[in-house]
Amino acid sequence: MALSRKKKFLFSGLALVLVLAVVFGTGALNRILEESLDRYVRQKIEVTGGEGEPAYAFSYEGIDIDIFAERITFTNFRMTPREAHREAFFKGETHEKALKEAGVSKVTVRGVGLMNFLWDKQIRISEVRIDSVRLDLVVPEGHKEALEKEKKGGGFSLEGIRLPGITALTLERFTLGDFELSRRNASSGDTLMHFTSRGGSLQGLGMKRTGDSEASFFEPDIGGLVLTLDPEHLALPQNLYRMGFKELTYTFASRDLQIREMALSPREDHQAFREQNRYSYEIYDAHIKNLKLSAFDMSAFLNLGIVSIGHIAVDSLALKIFRDKTKPFNTGKRVLLPQEALASLDFPLHIGSIAVKNSSMNYAEQTELGAPPLLVDFSDLALEVRHLTTLPDSLKGPTPLEIDLAAKLDQAIPVEVHLELPYHTPTFRVRGQTDRTSSFQSLNKTVLPAVGLQFTSGRLDGLQFAMTGTPWSLHGELTLLYHDLSVSLHKDGKDDRKTLSWAANTLLKDANPNRHGHTVVGLVEAERIPYKGLGNYIWKGVQSGLVNSLNPVGKRRVVKGKR
Repeated sequence: MALSRKKKFLFSGLALVLVLAVVFGTGALNRILEESLDRYVRQKIEVTGGEGEPAYAFSYEGIDIDIFAERITFTNFRMTPREAHREAFFKGETHEKALKEAGVSKVTVRGVGLMNFLWDKQIRISEVRIDSVRLDLVVPEGHKEALEKEKKGGGFSLEGIRLPGITALTLERFTLGDFELSRRNASSGDTLMHFTSRGGSLQGLGMKRTGDSEASFFEPDIGGLVLTLDPEHLALPQNLYRMGFKELTYTFASRDLQIREMALSPREDHQAFREQNRYSYEIYDAHIKNLKLSAFDMSAFLNLGIVSIGHIAVDSLALKIFRDKTKPFNTGKRVLLPQEALASLDFPLHIGSIAVKNSSMNYAEQTELGAPPLLVDFSDLALEVRHLTTLPDSLKGPTPLEIDLAAKLDQAIPVEVHLELPYHTPTFRVRGQTDRTSSFQSLNKTVLPAVGLQFTSGRLDGLQFAMTGTPWSLHGELTLLYHDLSVSLHKDGKDDRKTLSWAANTLLKDANPNRHGHTVVGLVEAERIPYKGLGNYIWKGVQSGLVNSLNPVGKRRVVKGKR
């Protein structure tokens, strides 16, 4: 039976009243919850820095709650160290080695069960969205011993959060918007590193209570945490280079950091570098397909400002180096050898080993404006570096910095080099060799500037050298094995070149060992050029051995063959 007009009007009125009650009731409930939550957050929540006492305070400009959407939004969120904690930090009275300051434009908490919060004192959150994050790490000087203490079991604690009255806290997912990280020197205020990312996510972050009392803290449980960052940008010192990658993933359980498609490139062209540099300079350009850091303690880096890595694996590195020698060298500069440079760093760092495979290096050297540069190519490059450290106890120990390099020079000559660079003594050792026979002519562009000879024919059967060095000089021996050798002298005058080339071929032995089985061994004697690096130093030693091997009156000894 159809409803009468009066009943229809009555039902419509009741529905309208019910809708209005829900709308206004919901609005009133939202406001009540906002006031209650705002009071709880501002008055009750505390953040510890690891010593169990409140260390950080936070604030925000506004809070908005939507109970139907199960969403809470904080705007202009800030976390800053409390004054007492700041003072204790600068006096060295805290476990922290990096003071943290954070700012977030908006924090959106989704899927939060407000009824659980009101009645069961439990908080379950499906997602936290953090937009426009800025994290500043303030690092004091003179904290090199921190990692040594950490390795000996001193330990550290991640920040916890005190939530009075809350019995359980569950988080499912963190989503990061634009992310910015800076490390600053506490004394000078200088920016040591600046990192930006378009965003990423944190998955698997748990929160566990440290005790049964209401005063106990919830601490992050990072056993299943995985951090993923989208394409990023890292500004390096002096802002000469840009660095970036396509994807970064860090797994806290395994402490593995994986980076895909990482690149380092100059910000300016060659002319801009030339205008900015008074002295001879180098330009680097590198691309890595895959980079993996194993046993990398991310928490120690963020909380203590230290770098501890078990192993670094680099796959498919393409490195280009351009050296401009048209400008003078800075002769007043002293370039430290690698082990000296590590020992001089006031920064806690320890890397067990680095392995590079499937890689290449191209070196270009410009000695004259307008002339084509000297090009040296290293293909099939494999590199292993072991025991990089700045730790005082490790520097005093017997374990040296070791470097093993294997590559194919100019795609023709396999080369292997091994270096042992002790930290506790100035004396180091280097040895190297080439394998398999190859054409001597393939060495021309590398050896010609060193010995003034151009190889017109001949086969290289091998090269071995062993040298002992200090930061000042190199000594050792080099053996160059070859047969059917002929040369021409590199001189400007055509007639002089022809005459001298004839003399050189007459005096030069065409084979080593000779037909009697006697082998010439060239002596290595080289003085270090203090304003040039390790590569130049070793090359000077090899040049010395080459000259003494090929020069009929060079410094050499003869090993007689068995009859």
